[in-house]
Amino acid sequence: MRLLVVMASRTNAEADCVTLNMHLAAVRSDPSNAVVQSLVVGKVSWLGATDAVTEGTFLWPDGSDLTGYDNFRSGVPNNGGGQGQEDCLVIEGNNGGSWDDRPCGNTFAYVCGFES
Repeated sequence: MRLLVVMASRTNAEADCVTLNMHLAAVRSDPSNAVVQSLVVGKVSWLGATDAVTEGTFLWPDGSDLTGYDNFRSGVPNNGGGQGQEDCLVIEGNNGGSWDDRPCGNTFAYVCGFES
């Protein structure tokens, strides 16, 4: 597990993780979410899932879906609520570790290589 405390778009964050032979984090349980959240306290940070292929179906880098665990806060994912495309998953370290969908071009911190 590794936290890179730099700001990057989701595409650049994933590319950085790949150069380290990792991917953006895949979080598959509440204990794992708590570990990642403890690394990103106070920061919104990229996780590895995206619904860019099929809206509403988030997939981790290995192609698996969120079946079995997610931590979206109430009302999300909402794809920007009609205000713009939001296809990439973040953990809200500034909001207790809840998840949200955000525009992939935003810049956030990110977590590489965490598999639960």
